[in-house]
Amino acid sequence: MNKSIKLNFVLFLFIALASNGAQGVTIADLILALEKVESNCNELAYNESEKALGSLQIRPIMVNDYNRIYGTELKHEQMKSRSTSHLVAIGIFHHYGKYIKRNGEKTTSKHLAFIWNGGGSAWKRVDNPKRDQKQNNLEIYWTKVSKHLQ
Repeated sequence: MNKSIKLNFVLFLFIALASNGAQGVTIADLILALEKVESNCNELAYNESEKALGSLQIRPIMVNDYNRIYGTELKHEQMKSRSTSHLVAIGIFHHYGKYIKRNGEKTTSKHLAFIWNGGGSAWKRVDNPKRDQKQNNLEIYWTKVSKHLQ
Protein backbone atom coordinates (compact mmCIF):
# COMPACT_ATOMS: atom_id res chain seq x y z
CA MET A 1 0.00 0.00 0.00
CA ASN A 2 1.57 3.32 -0.98
CA LYS A 3 2.08 6.08 1.62
CA SER A 4 -0.80 8.36 0.54
CA ILE A 5 -3.34 5.52 0.33
CA LYS A 6 -2.21 4.23 3.72
CA LEU A 7 -2.43 7.73 5.23
CA ASN A 8 -5.91 8.32 3.79
CA PHE A 9 -7.04 4.93 5.14
CA VAL A 10 -5.70 5.74 8.62
CA LEU A 11 -7.35 9.16 8.55
CA PHE A 12 -10.65 7.65 7.38
CA LEU A 13 -10.57 5.18 10.27
CA PHE A 14 -9.71 7.96 12.68
CA ILE A 15 -12.71 10.00 11.51
CA ALA A 16 -15.03 7.02 11.52
CA LEU A 17 -14.08 5.84 14.99
CA ALA A 18 -13.18 9.06 16.77
CA SER A 19 -15.27 10.30 19.59
CA ASN A 20 -13.17 12.27 21.98
CA GLY A 21 -15.23 11.90 25.10
CA ALA A 22 -16.84 15.34 25.33
CA GLN A 23 -20.56 14.52 25.39
CA GLY A 24 -20.27 12.46 22.20
CA VAL A 25 -18.48 15.18 20.25
CA THR A 26 -16.82 13.76 17.15
CA ILE A 27 -13.73 15.00 15.34
CA ALA A 28 -16.06 16.24 12.57
CA ASP A 29 -18.03 18.28 15.15
CA LEU A 30 -14.81 19.76 16.48
CA ILE A 31 -13.51 20.67 13.04
CA LEU A 32 -16.77 22.42 12.20
CA ALA A 33 -16.56 24.37 15.47
CA LEU A 34 -12.95 25.31 14.71
CA GLU A 35 -14.00 26.52 11.26
CA LYS A 36 -16.71 28.70 12.78
CA VAL A 37 -14.21 30.31 15.15
CA GLU A 38 -11.32 30.58 12.70
CA SER A 39 -13.07 31.91 9.58
CA ASN A 40 -16.83 31.59 9.91
CA CYS A 41 -16.38 28.63 7.51
CA ASN A 42 -14.86 30.76 4.74
CA GLU A 43 -12.59 28.57 2.57
CA LEU A 44 -10.96 31.63 1.06
CA ALA A 45 -10.21 33.42 4.33
CA TYR A 46 -6.69 34.82 4.65
CA ASN A 47 -5.04 36.46 7.64
CA GLU A 48 -2.09 38.42 6.29
CA SER A 49 -0.42 38.98 9.66
CA GLU A 50 -0.18 35.24 10.37
CA LYS A 51 -0.21 34.00 6.78
CA ALA A 52 -3.17 31.85 7.87
CA LEU A 53 -5.20 30.40 5.02
CA GLY A 54 -8.56 28.72 4.49
CA SER A 55 -11.50 27.80 6.65
CA LEU A 56 -9.23 26.46 9.40
CA GLN A 57 -6.72 29.32 9.10
CA ILE A 58 -3.71 27.06 8.63
CA ARG A 59 -0.31 28.71 8.80
CA PRO A 60 2.73 27.54 6.81
CA ILE A 61 4.35 26.13 9.97
CA MET A 62 1.45 23.69 10.39
CA VAL A 63 1.72 22.52 6.79
CA ASN A 64 5.45 22.00 7.36
CA ASP A 65 4.72 20.04 10.55
CA TYR A 66 2.18 17.86 8.75
CA ASN A 67 4.62 17.22 5.89
CA ARG A 68 7.37 16.30 8.38
CA ILE A 69 5.10 13.90 10.26
CA TYR A 70 3.59 12.16 7.22
CA GLY A 71 6.33 12.51 4.61
CA THR A 72 4.05 14.44 2.26
CA GLU A 73 4.67 17.54 0.17
CA LEU A 74 1.52 19.60 0.66
CA LYS A 75 1.74 23.28 -0.22
CA HIS A 76 0.32 26.05 1.91
CA GLU A 77 -1.88 27.20 -0.99
CA GLN A 78 -3.69 23.83 -0.84
CA MET A 79 -5.23 24.87 2.48
CA LYS A 80 -7.85 26.80 0.48
CA SER A 81 -9.38 23.37 -0.12
CA ARG A 82 -11.68 22.55 2.75
CA SER A 83 -11.17 18.81 2.36
CA THR A 84 -7.37 19.15 2.33
CA SER A 85 -7.40 21.38 5.39
CA HIS A 86 -9.63 18.85 7.16
CA LEU A 87 -7.14 16.08 6.39
CA VAL A 88 -4.36 18.21 7.82
CA ALA A 89 -6.36 18.85 10.99
CA ILE A 90 -7.21 15.18 11.42
CA GLY A 91 -3.61 14.20 10.80
CA ILE A 92 -2.34 16.70 13.36
CA PHE A 93 -4.94 15.55 15.90
CA HIS A 94 -4.07 11.90 15.30
CA HIS A 95 -0.34 12.51 15.65
CA TYR A 96 -0.42 14.63 18.79
CA GLY A 97 -3.28 12.62 20.27
CA LYS A 98 -0.84 9.72 20.61
CA TYR A 99 1.15 11.77 23.12
CA ILE A 100 -1.95 12.47 25.18
CA LYS A 101 -2.76 8.77 25.33
CA ARG A 102 0.85 7.88 26.20
CA ASN A 103 0.51 10.29 29.11
CA GLY A 104 -2.41 8.21 30.37
CA GLU A 105 -5.06 10.81 29.55
CA LYS A 106 -8.21 10.51 27.49
CA THR A 107 -8.15 12.86 24.51
CA THR A 108 -10.82 15.55 24.71
CA SER A 109 -12.03 18.29 22.44
CA LYS A 110 -10.26 20.76 24.68
CA HIS A 111 -6.93 18.97 24.19
CA LEU A 112 -7.36 19.11 20.43
CA ALA A 113 -8.50 22.75 20.39
CA PHE A 114 -5.45 23.68 22.48
CA ILE A 115 -3.23 21.85 19.97
CA TRP A 116 -4.92 23.62 17.07
CA ASN A 117 -4.47 27.05 18.59
CA GLY A 118 -1.28 26.65 20.60
CA GLY A 119 0.83 24.00 18.90
CA GLY A 120 1.62 20.33 19.41
CA SER A 121 2.48 20.45 23.09
CA ALA A 122 -0.31 22.84 24.14
CA TRP A 123 -2.46 19.85 25.20
CA LYS A 124 -0.31 19.65 28.34
CA ARG A 125 -1.85 22.91 29.51
CA VAL A 126 -5.37 21.44 29.73
CA ASP A 127 -4.69 19.62 33.00
CA ASN A 128 -1.62 21.66 33.98
CA PRO A 129 -2.50 25.29 33.31
CA LYS A 130 0.17 27.94 33.59
CA ARG A 131 -0.39 31.50 34.66
CA ASP A 132 0.72 33.24 31.49
CA GLN A 133 -0.67 35.00 28.43
CA LYS A 134 -0.54 31.87 26.27
CA GLN A 135 -2.76 30.04 28.78
CA ASN A 136 -5.18 32.97 28.79
CA ASN A 137 -5.32 32.94 24.98
CA LEU A 138 -5.91 29.18 24.90
CA GLU A 139 -8.73 29.42 27.44
CA ILE A 140 -10.39 32.24 25.48
CA TYR A 141 -10.05 30.21 22.29
CA TRP A 142 -11.55 27.13 23.97
CA THR A 143 -14.49 29.18 25.23
CA LYS A 144 -15.23 30.29 21.66
CA VAL A 145 -14.88 26.76 20.24
CA SER A 146 -16.92 25.09 22.96
CA LYS A 147 -19.88 27.41 22.27
CA HIS A 148 -20.12 25.81 18.82
CA LEU A 149 -20.03 22.29 20.26
CA GLN A 150 -23.21 22.66 22.33
